[in-house]
Amino acid sequence: MIKGILDQWTANQEQKRRWREEDRAERKAAERAAAEKAAAEADAKALTDAMVKAEAEAKAREAADTQATKEAKDAEAMQAVVRELVEFKHMAATLSTLRITCHQDTVDSLARIAFDSAGWTDPTHPWHGRVTSNDDDTMTVAISGVHLVQVIEALFSTGNPWKFRRSTDADLAWPLYLFLGEQVRRAAQGAKDGETPTGAARLDDDTLRDAAEGPQ
Repeated sequence: MIKGILDQWTANQEQKRRWREEDRAERKAAERAAAEKAAAEADAKALTDAMVKAEAEAKAREAADTQATKEAKDAEAMQAVVRELVEFKHMAATLSTLRITCHQDTVDSLARIAFDSAGWTDPTHPWHGRVTSNDDDTMTVAISGVHLVQVIEALFSTGNPWKFRRSTDADLAWPLYLFLGEQVRRAAQGAKDGETPTGAARLDDDTLRDAAEGPQ
């Protein structure tokens, strides 16, 4: 009987030992699983962070490339406009006179932008005696080649779209510049050999709009 009790106790102890070993094994397995899960999550987060960083860097490079391309195009366009300005001034200097027929407010604006004064009736004004009134309530100003160069340069400087700070006359000055530049080109290119070029043109709102919407 005592032997049976001892055998049973021994068996019970062995069973408890196995249970403890199983518990330890399960805890270790759970710890390993948790560690593997944490490692996997860390790897996934690192991969995600790397992908986000790479995407952000790619977008930044794309934005920088776009900006660089835009700046290069703007610089190229500005250089072309400046070359055209030089061409306009050279051709204007060869003209004897360019007669522009327009409303008085346009004559005033041209005089104000070019000479800082719309008072062309003043004897000291460069256009004094060069402006005549017409029967249709318009006026014709006869602009000499010397003054034409000054007018074109002033209109360009005032209306230049690439200028950071633009004056209140900018929206008017730029189409006026484009219009006068085209008239100068036509007069200079249309002159016969040996002739001093002259030109005449009529300027109204439609003409200004067409000039502003044309090639710039």
